[in-house]
Amino acid sequence: MAIPLKYNRRSLLVRRVSNAMTGAGMALVVAVFVVIMAMVAGLAHAIQHSGSDENIIVLARGSTPETGSSLKLDQSDALKFLAAIRQDASGNPLASPELAEQILMSSPSGSLDNLAVRGMLPVGFCSS
Repeated sequence: MAIPLKYNRRSLLVRRVSNAMTGAGMALVVAVFVVIMAMVAGLAHAIQHSGSDENIIVLARGSTPETGSSLKLDQSDALKFLAAIRQDASGNPLASPELAEQILMSSPSGSLDNLAVRGMLPVGFCSS
């Protein structure tokens, strides 16, 4: 025996608040999903289309962030003369060892804020 259609319509009218809350909850879930997927797509686009294929960052084994990585000076000098490193017209490698640090400084409002500071050689500013 089938449930009559008028029973379903009457049930929707009697339970208006719970039906509206269910619909609103479903709409909220869909909206959050769309926003998250848009952020993921935007981040993927930014990562793929920014920077240059000719730039590399070398990190020490086992370190994830740049600030947690350190190479010895002789390791850095050895990396400069690998075949994959481009050289300028006079044969100098276009490589710059960098120092990335985070320091605590007081802001004008009096609170302490992290400040990222990066030191590099002038060759690091080369645009060619």
